[in-house]
Amino acid sequence: MVQLQTMEKIDVKNKDKRLQEIKTILSTFSEETVFILTSHLLVEKYIDELLEKILPNGSKITNNKNIRFTFLAKCEILESMKLLNANSYPLLKELNSLRNKFSHKISYKISKKDIDNFIPHIKSDFRKKMPLTNDAWSNFEILKIITYYIFGLITATLDANLQVKIGKNNK
Repeated sequence: MVQLQTMEKIDVKNKDKRLQEIKTILSTFSEETVFILTSHLLVEKYIDELLEKILPNGSKITNNKNIRFTFLAKCEILESMKLLNANSYPLLKELNSLRNKFSHKISYKISKKDIDNFIPHIKSDFRKKMPLTNDAWSNFEILKIITYYIFGLITATLDANLQVKIGKNNK
């Protein structure tokens, strides 16, 4: 059986080393990390709004204290109700996958492969206007464009469904 040590018994050198490590990591989060984690959080906020607006008891999914619905579970609900267009669902899955990479590896960097996973799910007319394979841009710059595209899709879905609900209430 492993015996846990109290704070008084922990080696001071180790404690100082760990505190320094914590300070270093927290002060050097990359712009990429902050951007992707914040973007994912904001997209989930919009998904929650959509679920609360279209489902009679949507808050039981978004604010349930007993069962926590994951980001992907919420996306599955929207997908099953045909509320996401054909491109939105795979893009949201890729966003979630990338968020998990950043969440579980402190120094994760966006790779070309990460970007390539999004490309097939972006409408070709948009890809023609905004070439996402431009070698002059960093992976992070391309990811920003893709993320704004995802924001556009999800907010358009939210706005369209709010209009439908408002229209039903006015009849």
